[in-house]
Amino acid sequence: GSVTWLYYSARLMNFPLGIFGVALSTVVLPSLSSEYAKQDENKYSNIVDWGLRSVLLIGVPAAIGLILLAMPIMNLIFHYGAFGLRDVVNSANALMAFSLGIPAYMMVKVLVSAFYARQQMRTPVKIAIVALLANVLFSLCLMQSMQHVGLALSMSLSGYLNAILLCVALYKK
Repeated sequence: GSVTWLYYSARLMNFPLGIFGVALSTVVLPSLSSEYAKQDENKYSNIVDWGLRSVLLIGVPAAIGLILLAMPIMNLIFHYGAFGLRDVVNSANALMAFSLGIPAYMMVKVLVSAFYARQQMRTPVKIAIVALLANVLFSLCLMQSMQHVGLALSMSLSGYLNAILLCVALYKK
């Protein structure tokens, strides 16, 4: 059912996010912390810029790839036993909706690292709460017409909201 479709599609969407997004944010954090401690805002800003560019360089093709290959991937990995063609199609649709948010999820990882380097943990948490509330609102609106795909799409939309709000907040700092 829809819980299974969302579960399997989310697992596949998390693959590029876990490999690239987490790796980039892990690489960026020590450099950001070092430059912020030296009070070199220019180098700090350049590192954030590099991290965001790298994320987009990897995240956009990953999202496009998963969107274009959602059906063949789901068919190859899961189409056996009780997981029928209907399940493959519904899981692939959810994967496409989740995949739209991959660049945003990766950007959030880098931007949160930028705030952690500044030892400002509250700002990302406050913004995450706003994104969570927006996710609930998006889910309620989109679920009516798009069922489980609406839930996946709401995650992507709230991911972009989170990334945009983090960018704005960091720019103000």
